[in-house]
Amino acid sequence: MIILALALCYIGLYLSYPLWLSVLLPGRIASPGPLSGSIPPGITVLLLSCNGAEYLKKKIDWLLRELESFPLHEFFILDDGSTDGSQAILEQYTEHPGVRLIFHDRQHGIPFSMNRGVQNASYEIIVFFDQRQEVLNGSLRRIIEPFADERVVAVSGCISHIDRDQHTSWLRTHENYLKMGESRLGSLIGVYGPFYAVRRNCYSPIPEKIILDDLWLSLKILPRGFILISPECLITDDNHTELYDLKRVKRYVEGFGQIAGDRELFRSLPPIQRTMLIWHKYFRLGIPLVLAACYFTAAILAANNMHFLLLFGVMTLLGILSVWPGGFLRRLKLINLVRINLFYAVALTGFIVGRLPGWFRVSAPVKG
Repeated sequence: MIILALALCYIGLYLSYPLWLSVLLPGRIASPGPLSGSIPPGITVLLLSCNGAEYLKKKIDWLLRELESFPLHEFFILDDGSTDGSQAILEQYTEHPGVRLIFHDRQHGIPFSMNRGVQNASYEIIVFFDQRQEVLNGSLRRIIEPFADERVVAVSGCISHIDRDQHTSWLRTHENYLKMGESRLGSLIGVYGPFYAVRRNCYSPIPEKIILDDLWLSLKILPRGFILISPECLITDDNHTELYDLKRVKRYVEGFGQIAGDRELFRSLPPIQRTMLIWHKYFRLGIPLVLAACYFTAAILAANNMHFLLLFGVMTLLGILSVWPGGFLRRLKLINLVRINLFYAVALTGFIVGRLPGWFRVSAPVKG
C-alpha cells in the first residue's frame, strides 16, 4: 500500500507542474513583454536531409515559396550521406539560384550537419527544418516576428496534437500545454526539432554524439535570453503511434542520460530553469518506473487480496493489448498510452541496469 500511495504522490507532483508555472512562478522570473523593434531583414534556412526522398521535393518547393517574401535570404540543403535516392532529387536543384547544396560522403549525424550549416550562414537568424514534417503556410514569416525583441534568442514551431492520419495524441496535447506555459515565461525547455529558429550569435556548436540536439541547444542558449513557442507555426507529423517504437524510445532515454551527465550544462542554467528542466523532463521519465513498481506490487499482493488481483489482471491485460499486433488497437488512446509507458519502462530499466557496474565501481587506491 505504501508503494501505491507513493506512486500517486509522485504522479500528482508531476501533474502540479503547470500550476507552478501559472500561479507560483510568475514574478520570480523575467518574462517577455510586448514586442518592439524591427524584424531582422535576412534569414538563413537550413534543411537537414537524410534518407527522406519521399518528402524531399515537396518540402523544398514549399520552402522556396515561403522564402519569396524575404528579400534577403539564403537556403542551404545539407544531405547527410543519403542512400535512398535523395541526392538524385537534390541534384535537380543544382542550378537553382536560391538553393545551395552541401553533400556529405557518409552519415555524420544531425549535429554535424547543423554545425556545418551554421558555419556557412551569413544572416543573423537561422531557421532549421527537418524533411519529413509538413508546416502550415506562412509559418516561416511568423516564426521570425518574435525576433523583433532583441531579448528573444530562439523561437520554436509547435507540433500539432493531430497527426497526418487525423489521430489525436493525449501526450502531445499535454506537452504543448506545458510548453505554452513555459513560453509565457520566456523559458521554453526544449524547442521542437523539426522547425525552429535561433540567433546566430547565440548558437553553440553541438557535440556530434549528442542525441537530443534540440533540447541540448535550447538549454545551452536559454541563459542568454528568451525562448518562445509560436503556436501559429503549426507542424504536422506522421502517425504518433507509429513514431514511438521501442528503438526510438531507447534513443530518447539515452539522450536524456547524456544531458543529465553534462554537469557544465546543468550548472549554466539559473536555478529556476534548472528546476523546470528536472520537473518537466526528468520527473516524467520516472512515471513509467513508478507504474512498473505498482504492477509488481499488485502482483505480490494479489495472492491475498481480491482487489489487487483485479488490479494486476487489468494492468496485465492492458499491457498485452498495447503490444498486440493489429491495427484497430493502435487507435485506442488508452492502449497507446500504456504502450508508450511500457516502452519507457523497458528502456529505462535497460539504461539503469547497463550503468550499475559503473555507478558502483570503486576506484583502486593510488599507490605512492
